[in-house]
Amino acid sequence: MTPHQFFSHTTAAVIWGLPLPRRVLTPAVLDVAVFAPRRGPGSPRVRGHEVAERLAHAQIHEGSGLRVASPASTWAMLGAVLTDPYDLIAVGDAIVRVPRHTDDPPALGTIAQLGLAVSAGRRVGIGALRRALPRICTGSSSRPETWMRLALIDDGLPAPAPNFDVLHDGHWIARVDLAYPAFKIAIEYEGGAPPPGAGAVGARSRTVRPVGRSGVESHPGHEA
Repeated sequence: MTPHQFFSHTTAAVIWGLPLPRRVLTPAVLDVAVFAPRRGPGSPRVRGHEVAERLAHAQIHEGSGLRVASPASTWAMLGAVLTDPYDLIAVGDAIVRVPRHTDDPPALGTIAQLGLAVSAGRRVGIGALRRALPRICTGSSSRPETWMRLALIDDGLPAPAPNFDVLHDGHWIARVDLAYPAFKIAIEYEGGAPPPGAGAVGARSRTVRPVGRSGVESHPGHEA
């Protein structure tokens, strides 16, 4: 790669460890971008992109030393790639995930940074980005968990609390994926990745169980 090039789009998402559906991953093809007016590279194994400088920020990925679009810029680029809004929200969730333990990696970005990427200017997928931004949550731990949270909300239920710690007499018992603590209900995802395009809660593998009988208390690990 030349000094002016950087990894972008799905390749950047893979480098950052962001969750993507398999259907957008093209084997042996790399997304490489340059800032306009330079011309994007092109070859059978490279998908070139020309990006307006105001619409993206490139940085060095600490773990690999590769020049790559920033997490927020990568998310904004995926607005033109991810056709399911749940997947776009899941990537945003992964970027802004707040660490819960001292050994957890820091968040890759903030909701404010995602907002700046959206407001930087018009781009392909801007409508999808604007719709996804207010639904992004700092408490989601996985793509399936994001899908499940969104399915519950879109099926008419209130927003569940993510990653709740369940206590009994002040002692920690478990952490559940999603919870309605007022009703002492925990919801946990089970199984593989959610099927593409599944619309109803019943279309996803999940377990719903009561939590808190005999005085067990539900407490949030943090608020989204």
